[in-house]
Amino acid sequence: MEKIFKDVTVSGEGNELSCLTDRGDKNRLDIIGSRNKVQIGAGCKINEATWIMRGDEMSLILEDGIRFNGRINISGRGGKVVIGKNTTFERVNIVCIESANVIIGAECMFSFGIEIRTSDAHSIIDLATRCRINGPGDVIVGDHVWIGAHTTLNKGITIASDVIVGTRAVVTKDIVEEHCAAAGVPARVVRRDVSWDRKLVPVGEKP
Repeated sequence: MEKIFKDVTVSGEGNELSCLTDRGDKNRLDIIGSRNKVQIGAGCKINEATWIMRGDEMSLILEDGIRFNGRINISGRGGKVVIGKNTTFERVNIVCIESANVIIGAECMFSFGIEIRTSDAHSIIDLATRCRINGPGDVIVGDHVWIGAHTTLNKGITIASDVIVGTRAVVTKDIVEEHCAAAGVPARVVRRDVSWDRKLVPVGEKP
């Protein structure tokens, strides 16, 4: 792990750290808790990342070929962040708290200024019952999803595979259709029967 994290702090018992790549710079890993797991696959490139874990029995798993820039904060008990093969992040902030999960599929492309949250991080109280009403929720993203710049993925949402989410969208509800583009605040489907490619293909030509 010292190959890519120059600043590593681990406090607790039974924590498991494994790393199969040496491509990284200016990264920080800070764990306070027990029986947590951090696993980085082969061929990953981690730059200017800060990963913080506070709690027990949590997991942060990056499969092979991932490029990551940004911040991950996991806290609670048993929560996990799992990112599939060859997914890339230019700059992202993942807040995975209250024992919820963030599951992101393979071959996704995340632009910069993106926020992913499993919780509001503060309480909304119903005045009649005096109880909190805004609980946490998992964030699930399928395979081959393109998330545009400055987009927010809120708690409790699922995005199907092969979806495009436009710049500055705020996703508050599930996007259940594959092969579509969604945009807006809140995000809604604006076009169907489309896909995307990382290559900038000339208009009218096939990739």
